Amino acid sequence: MENEMSQDEINESIAQGLGSLCWWSLTDTLITPDDLRAAMTAQGLDASEVPAIKATTAIARAAREFKSGRKGRDAKRYRAEVVYKDTTRIEVQIQFHSKDENGLTSWLPHEKVSYDVGTAQWDCAGSTKEAESFREVANKRMCFYDHVWIRGWLQNYMDALSGFRVGSNFYTPTDQTGAVESVKLMVRSIGNSEFWIVNVLNDGDTHETVVNGARNNIEGTLDGMLEKLTSWERQTSGSRKIREDSASQTLADFATLRARADLYAASLQVSLDDLTTAIDSATTRAQDLIDGVPVPTPEPEPDPAVVELIEELFAPEPEPEPEPPYGEDGKGGLIPVLPTDEQCATEANGVTVEPVIEPVTVSEVEALRAEFKAQTGKEAPEITDVDALRGLVAIVKGAF
Repeated sequence: MENEMSQDEINESIAQGLGSLCWWSLTDTLITPDDLRAAMTAQGLDASEVPAIKATTAIARAAREFKSGRKGRDAKRYRAEVVYKDTTRIEVQIQFHSKDENGLTSWLPHEKVSYDVGTAQWDCAGSTKEAESFREVANKRMCFYDHVWIRGWLQNYMDALSGFRVGSNFYTPTDQTGAVESVKLMVRSIGNSEFWIVNVLNDGDTHETVVNGARNNIEGTLDGMLEKLTSWERQTSGSRKIREDSASQTLADFATLRARADLYAASLQVSLDDLTTAIDSATTRAQDLIDGVPVPTPEPEPDPAVVELIEELFAPEPEPEPEPPYGEDGKGGLIPVLPTDEQCATEANGVTVEPVIEPVTVSEVEALRAEFKAQTGKEAPEITDVDALRGLVAIVKGAF
């Protein structure tokens, strides 16, 4: 086995990095409860967490796993099914796969075996090779823990170290490197198992990956706790009280989550202020619900159709169209001031020319009236449109 890290090396690793990434292989793990407890005790781990293997549970698992026979047109296939179980006894039926003349398939009884918990014996062992094969599977499950139990224990252990998943690996903060080293030695000692640790360096890609994992871990946990508060709100609205044990546990869970967020922020050298603020807000909300503070009723969303109608009713009046400029007509009245023909030109050498409006002078109006009188000997009619007055003068010139 390779040289293990000394405590000084562990401390140096903590100082240089942001924590550890861990993963393991437990494919062929088999160990008795007593040997597992001894391995844990040797590394200072809590061996009391290893329970005795419950016979009925082990046999029921063996029944779920048991398969025998080959697939094929004429080959028989076998399976096992629990048909009775209590605290003192379990019965398992070995069944075979059958097909009738109409092509309908079913599982039919083949043989039954049973186990007596009090005597720790198979009181009905069966006589067929399929029954013997099943008992071999069940006996192994009753004697050994395998990868299923070890993996579940490891995941809980990592959670207790404030660890979280990063892909298929587990991250643990800097101050837990020593504890992770202990569990590595324990896993390697049980045989056919492996455990690896890699120090997380403070480079950009690795840091971003682990920080995202930390955020996802906190956010996922918080979302689940917020769902609980929503359930509390429905409960309290119906005059039902929150149980004291549930209230105490929930507040403790929020405190643990807040401490974990602070730990990740310190270990990963990153700000998680948005998450800690959300946790604090949720904690206050939980305390208010426990204390019976009324939940404020949210303002209803306004009907879009009503909003549109109100906007139309109170919309400002449109600005009036600007009136054309006026000039005096020489008799105390006003006449509109219109642009000349040249000013109305909109195209000149391909360039748009904005018309420039110049006022019509009173002297021009008087000149047109004087010319009309000179041609006809009569006063010009009261015409306020200067263009019409010009046209009238042109007509009388042509007639006379």
